[in-house]
Amino acid sequence: ISVDVRDASSLERAILSARRICDSVILEEYVEGEDLRIVVIDFEVVAAAVRRPPQVIGTGQHAIRDLIQAQSRRRRAATGGESCIPLDEETERCIRQAGYGIRDVLPEGEVLTVRKTANLHTGGTIHDVTDKLEQAMRKAPIAAAAAIDIPVTGLDFMVPAPDSPA
Repeated sequence: ISVDVRDASSLERAILSARRICDSVILEEYVEGEDLRIVVIDFEVVAAAVRRPPQVIGTGQHAIRDLIQAQSRRRRAATGGESCIPLDEETERCIRQAGYGIRDVLPEGEVLTVRKTANLHTGGTIHDVTDKLEQAMRKAPIAAAAAIDIPVTGLDFMVPAPDSPA
């Protein structure tokens, strides 16, 4: 998955990369915001979580590649090997988009998002926001679950913030 593709050559590379996995490629509009997953059981919201893309924090001494490898070691240990940040073309594209190269030393304290997807298996993290979820945000997933008549479902939204009313 390539996210936040901004030019024609990057789009072409992203499509070619996706076609190596599957002949059918889906293009979607990029929408900024928080990646919010809301879980509905028996037409009630039971959980909400924000999924965030993987980030590294600069030390002023270590190359971005080394920071990614260290973060990946921690993620693998915490998830039984299920999560790490791939050192691939997509990661390098996201780093370049932020104005860096994979061998550059990230300034101390600077936070760098190294991929745009929040998938756990590619190093993303999940943060429980159930208690912060705005009441208005609870209505849409309940209505959606009722409309499709599926009492147990997870729905994904891109929102400004989980505690905002819109």
